[in-house]
Amino acid sequence: MTISIRRPELSAKSFIHRYNSCQASLRERLEQLILQPGSDEIHDVRIAIRRFRIVSELLPKSVRRGGEAREYILACRKLFRATARIRDLDIISERLTEYADRDALTELSRLAGKQRLAGMPQVRACGLSLRHTEIPGISPRQINGIKLNRRIGAVLERTTSACDDELWTAAGDANNIEALHSLRKSVRRLRYTLELLPENTELAEALKKLAEWQRVLGSIRDIDITLDYLKTERPVHSLDGIREKALRDRGLKYTAFLKMPGEYNAIDGVRSLWIVRRRKVPVNDRVPPS
Repeated sequence: MTISIRRPELSAKSFIHRYNSCQASLRERLEQLILQPGSDEIHDVRIAIRRFRIVSELLPKSVRRGGEAREYILACRKLFRATARIRDLDIISERLTEYADRDALTELSRLAGKQRLAGMPQVRACGLSLRHTEIPGISPRQINGIKLNRRIGAVLERTTSACDDELWTAAGDANNIEALHSLRKSVRRLRYTLELLPENTELAEALKKLAEWQRVLGSIRDIDITLDYLKTERPVHSLDGIREKALRDRGLKYTAFLKMPGEYNAIDGVRSLWIVRRRKVPVNDRVPPS
């Protein structure tokens, strides 16, 4: 099923509104994280940082690399890195409740909780640093609508190109963890960038599909993180049963990924918005790996 829609233009005024909205959302999530750094707060601030970084990359280079903006973006990156391991541990703890029996779950949860606690001082320090970093503002005179849409087109070209390559690699090898993870990141980036554009019915449908791909790929990634964690930890209780359940669940989710309707053509449909046609082999002539 191919999606075909006209390219929507983003005005400078609408872009500034979206930029300010992303910034306000990040500030709100940051305050919630500082107040109570639970699993939901870690998750939410990471999403807010991702969205802010996406919209920031569309700023003119002179603004993006200026003093205030540069410092704020760097502070965001530091907090994002500090929360990465904490987020992994939260995911692992959640997954283990599905796979582990009571005794093993108690022991593994204790280990994960101890590691999470050890990482929280850095998270708090980076959060406070970001809170005290001057928030960069932008004015209409800094945004040229024509150049803005060219930058959006360039970002989408790179991202859809990555989706194109990574999809075929990931669909051809269930054990290619990096390809699946890279595809998930590219799909997410594509979705967040398209969400900045003026919405219409066709675009809304494309975004709905991208959100579903992101969800399925994310569930596979969560299991891969959990399996990797189980390789490094050596609890008293046997992990064989947990690994078996996790691998079985992963196999089901990977099969669901392969069976997602129109996963390739829908990406191509989003790509056709920007008239990016540089494949060596036409879409209809490419056969997905068996």
